[in-house]
Amino acid sequence: MYEPSISRPPTPPRQGSGPSEPSVTVADAARFMEHMWTSFTWAFPLYFGLAFAAQPSFALGFAAVLSVPVWAVLVLYRLGGPSTLDALKSLDRQRVLSLVQHGLQIRHARHLWGRALTRLQLVDENGRPLTFPSDVKVTPYGITYRVPVARESDVRLYEDRAGSLRRLLRVRELSIVSPHPGVMDVICRNSDPLEDGFSIEQFRASLPAGANSGEVKKPAYVARGEDGQPIGLGFGHTLVIGNTGSGKGSALWALYAAYAAGIPRGTVEFWGIDPKNAELKGMDAAFQRIATEPEQIAELLDALEEERQARQRRGGRSFVQSPQDPAIVLLVDEFATMFTGMEAKTAKQAQAIYASIMTKGRSAGIMVAAFAQQPQKEILGPTRSLYAQRMCLRVDTALETDLVLGTGAVEAGALCHKIDTADESNDYYTAGLGWMVTDGGRLARVRFPYTSDEVLNHIVNASSVSSGPAIRRPARAEELMGGSTDTDDEQSRR
Repeated sequence: MYEPSISRPPTPPRQGSGPSEPSVTVADAARFMEHMWTSFTWAFPLYFGLAFAAQPSFALGFAAVLSVPVWAVLVLYRLGGPSTLDALKSLDRQRVLSLVQHGLQIRHARHLWGRALTRLQLVDENGRPLTFPSDVKVTPYGITYRVPVARESDVRLYEDRAGSLRRLLRVRELSIVSPHPGVMDVICRNSDPLEDGFSIEQFRASLPAGANSGEVKKPAYVARGEDGQPIGLGFGHTLVIGNTGSGKGSALWALYAAYAAGIPRGTVEFWGIDPKNAELKGMDAAFQRIATEPEQIAELLDALEEERQARQRRGGRSFVQSPQDPAIVLLVDEFATMFTGMEAKTAKQAQAIYASIMTKGRSAGIMVAAFAQQPQKEILGPTRSLYAQRMCLRVDTALETDLVLGTGAVEAGALCHKIDTADESNDYYTAGLGWMVTDGGRLARVRFPYTSDEVLNHIVNASSVSSGPAIRRPARAEELMGGSTDTDDEQSRR
């Protein structure tokens, strides 16, 4: 094989009149190629390929560089011409960074969701998660996954694993609600959006125009949900359960304020029962009729049943609200003692009348809202299942939560039995916190607004109730005009 010698002198060119011949012959080139191939076997094809591709690559790169200003001009023209440059100069970099961070949070949340379902064995035959969120909403308080579900049983499947799902998603609290069929919201919280209380004035100011007009066909907004939006009730029987100091008074007066606008027009009437003469004390002007003593309670129920029967005799198949037939809202505080103190025969008759109002009253324009401390059937009686709308504030046990909100509520995250007691040490901040199930079956965590005696008297005076035959004596004038100065009364309405 030829071995080139680096000391070999170059061949001198010929002298002559014609053109000079090349100094490197074809044989020399062949020997050089052979040398390169044998000495650099692995590198030669690479170098040769790079050299071959360099020319088109350079051409393409040059074209790409030239295209940048062309595309920039086109984009600027599409976005609005030179004014876009001014907009870019004033671009809020913090806003851009927050949007990027928001996108990364959503991506991480989706990753955690897929991994959590895999760990919980909620996968199909191919090992893929059964469901993926159709939407992920990041809030200052946590993350909400909106998950499509085919059946109601799918929701229960996740409710049964709510505790494990919370740990795998790395959140402090987790609740599962179904706002409407086919959709499930998995709400994850690392902080509490309902920690700060608010007054009834602040709540009413936040409502949309025309809300709480006193019309029974419209929602009655009584609380605020975790998303900051108002939660409304339909015109249906309502049950509110909570221990002393849990905020039942907040729920009661929020319901009153929601329908109070219909009182001056004569399209809404409030009737009240307060066996302990506590929550409704001094509020005669707020009610068409009110009762506190056993015989008065029996008389009120009998009068309400007569009104129901009269309406159904002269009315059609559905209730039409009017000054001639106003909607009647019966507020019953301390339900457990409503029939206490009555003679056995009177109590039996009163219970039967109450059951009749519960089963037939709604179609006649009568709504019952009962407030009690415990939800057991021996306390609420056979009418417990007739309350379509149920609210649970602070209670003692998980069983009581499920009795109020339905089986599985605790597993879904409704931890009413873990709400702290409201007292002076925490400035009563947990009063009014709870969960509710609306007429449509929606489970939601809510906070009710706080109504002071001063504001409540203002609402009552603005409503201008024309009282009918009061069943107990009128309240003292100083209570109605100046508001109660009793600290216990004030705290009971929290």
